[in-house]
Amino acid sequence: MVWQKAQLHHSHLHVPCSIFNTATLCRSDNLILSENDIIMINKSNISARRRQIEEACAKLKNEFFGIDSVIDSLCRNIESWVLFPDMQERPLIINLWGMTGVGKTALVKRLAELLNLDDLLYRFDMGDSSSSWSVRRTLCDVLSKDNEKKLMIIFDEFQNASTIDSKGESVEKPLTRLVWELLDSGTFNDFRSGFYTFDKIQKLKLILESLLRKGVTVKNGVVTGGKMLFLDYLNIKGSEEILCNGKWIPRKESKGYLQFVQSEYIDSIIEAAWPRFKTEYDLRSFILTLNGKETLQFISEIYSMILTPITYDCRKSVVFVIGNLDRAYSMSGNYNPDMSADDFHAESLRINRSDIKKVLSESFRHEQIARLGNIHLIYPSLSGEAFRQIIQGALNTISTRYLEKHGILFEFSQSMRDMVYAEGVTPSLGVRPIQSTINQLIVSNLGLVINEMSKFRKPCNKAVFEAFEDSVSVSLMKDHEILGSMKYPIDLEMSKLRAIRDDDRQAIVAIHEAGHAVIDIVLLNYIPDRVFSRSASADLSGFVDIHQFREYHSAKTLKKDMIALFGGMAAEEIIFGHEHVTSGSRSDIERASRLAALLIRNCGMGSFPGAVNLPTPFLNDSYLDLDGKLNDEVKNLLQDSFSKSLKILNENIPLLLALATHLTENSCIDKKQILQLLSSQFPQLAANSAQSSFSYRDHLRRKCAAGANPQPHSSFDEMPKLVMNMDDANLKK
Repeated sequence: MVWQKAQLHHSHLHVPCSIFNTATLCRSDNLILSENDIIMINKSNISARRRQIEEACAKLKNEFFGIDSVIDSLCRNIESWVLFPDMQERPLIINLWGMTGVGKTALVKRLAELLNLDDLLYRFDMGDSSSSWSVRRTLCDVLSKDNEKKLMIIFDEFQNASTIDSKGESVEKPLTRLVWELLDSGTFNDFRSGFYTFDKIQKLKLILESLLRKGVTVKNGVVTGGKMLFLDYLNIKGSEEILCNGKWIPRKESKGYLQFVQSEYIDSIIEAAWPRFKTEYDLRSFILTLNGKETLQFISEIYSMILTPITYDCRKSVVFVIGNLDRAYSMSGNYNPDMSADDFHAESLRINRSDIKKVLSESFRHEQIARLGNIHLIYPSLSGEAFRQIIQGALNTISTRYLEKHGILFEFSQSMRDMVYAEGVTPSLGVRPIQSTINQLIVSNLGLVINEMSKFRKPCNKAVFEAFEDSVSVSLMKDHEILGSMKYPIDLEMSKLRAIRDDDRQAIVAIHEAGHAVIDIVLLNYIPDRVFSRSASADLSGFVDIHQFREYHSAKTLKKDMIALFGGMAAEEIIFGHEHVTSGSRSDIERASRLAALLIRNCGMGSFPGAVNLPTPFLNDSYLDLDGKLNDEVKNLLQDSFSKSLKILNENIPLLLALATHLTENSCIDKKQILQLLSSQFPQLAANSAQSSFSYRDHLRRKCAAGANPQPHSSFDEMPKLVMNMDDANLKK
């Protein structure tokens, strides 16, 4: 930078007190800096720092995959703090929320490194019960040296600092008050020293007062009168060292010199008086100029300072609030490794700041949410491509390290990357399972590979890895020449769970999931993304994966969903017979029953447009279905849905059997394969699946364009007269 270059050539250059003082000229020998020179220096500094931020942003995008938008937002929001921290009146609060293992904390740490600010970074784990004490102790220690020092503070695992419990009641957490003070004003009060120092200074003050009252005299910090009383009172042994004329010597050689303030109190005085005295030598030199009264006055001043709290200032700092908000990510509790990472990613992109604040309101009070501000960086769930880039990056790192240290190049084929993805990716758990999978399947076996390479007469400098069903084959090479090969066994647990079993269980699951898929295709006009008859999930033997997001739910679509939920059970009954229907439909039936009750009792989509509840003491805000007619509606809706599911499947048995056949021979069928099947064998269904659904906006436009004035429609006349407990006579009144 210009300023640094000027310093190199002009060693006597002095910095003006304020570089914004237009009346000040900076002179050094023949060098004169005018107002314009100073402005140019500032512009140069700002430009250099902005370039550093831009370069850091680019590097972060090369190291962290799938979060480019988060990186852009982070760098954009932190730029003003990097360039003009002194202009802040309150700390800059940046919140980072996401699922576990997406790189929230790592991103902030790496950014600090790239900006050469990692020495200003302090991380505190809010899940640690002693975190608040750690925050107070650390910040007091740092700011006591420079009370306006700019800092980068991380409050990690912030979800653990909740102040509202699961019952919605406030929970007092005194230890986190300091954190909320920082997030609010950026300042906090604390006493200058801890209890130990306070106790030592108080004890010294009382001792000195007592000694002076009893006649002990002091000159230049040394006891000159009442020495025996001083020794008896303090019970000092003759071998103790004392400072005499700036040198430490044993008391017996000091010719009777006794320091009025003994060495055991020195550290406590330095701590309490910082930064006035920074070393023991500075403090001793001062004390050796005092008489007894002056010494007592000095210690009394120190004691008063300890009793007066200090205001520590973090207003020039940036605070990162980092947490896992699982309730904002509905997919976070789904540990099925066969779920689509891209579906999770697309769903997570719909989460916005309002969603985050709503979830925060379940754990924090309103005024606390306000203190977090409005800068909320929301991490998406990692996409499939992001996971693949992460795997590729991790394998590249292994290759680079071994090449630099051992001169051996490791190359990993596409089959190795696919193996790590299949075994290591659980979309809801982020990156960490991938790291452990790579260690288990690759890193832990590199010793075997290197040992095998050492057996060749020619020096091997390259190994190419290829994955197979139950082993990894490694080609050992000298440049492009293959010298030999080796294999090591691997245990692919996820692949075993997904493997075709060709047994009764897979046959049942195949026909069950095929039933769901047929209803989706025929009734809902959805082509499933994937249908599984074998899964690595701990909860599901198979499932239909459909990436379909609805912003609203109509009575028509909800009733179709109920029919689709009965598709598996209906398929089993049609193919195997009623007596051979399995219990695998239990969860489908539960979901259908809840949906039917919700539709009739809470959504007003039955005969009664109101909220319905069971009779409960003190409940007077809902309609009570005392005669059970709405219960009958729920029952009839469920029965009707199952009947329609049977009807649709009976009309499409060829498609049902075609899908089931594929699923008994394979563990999965994807969307592309389903479309090929429909196009070749069921062209009419393929055409139907391309039809668009009902559009509320288009329907409204058509109505408006027609300019019609239809008669008001109401289903009121169709409602049972028992509703609202009114009869015709009451209605006439």
